[in-house]
Amino acid sequence: MSNTDKKERSTEAKRGLLSLFAPGHGSDAGRRRKTYGIYSTEELQQLLEYERRRSRRTGEPASLVLCYLNGSSETDRKIRRFVQAITRTVRETDHVGWISEHEVGVVLSGTPTEHAVHLAAELKASGLMTEEDLSVQRL
Repeated sequence: MSNTDKKERSTEAKRGLLSLFAPGHGSDAGRRRKTYGIYSTEELQQLLEYERRRSRRTGEPASLVLCYLNGSSETDRKIRRFVQAITRTVRETDHVGWISEHEVGVVLSGTPTEHAVHLAAELKASGLMTEEDLSVQRL
């Protein structure tokens, strides 16, 4: 592969990564319910894969906190309150988005699962989630 080809592939890869952070990006935009200002399912899946690769490459830990929204808590007002609470709680470097229609995920870069349980405990203490609705996983 020539240097020109390598540069073009590198530029395309960077452009693809930067497009993750563009407003309104995502193939499911407009088809599913509101995103409430957090990443769409497609965007979060791409960020998860990026964090997994980064973690493997650097050896730095990364965790995922899953928040299951059950049917009774899915009113617009409750979802909005939940999203506001979670985005106030996480660090600027963490990523919050939809895993599925009923699950929100928080990707915690550079955080071992032992420390990620603290976020789960804060969410439980807030009264917005129960212990059964929270799961912490290593990436």
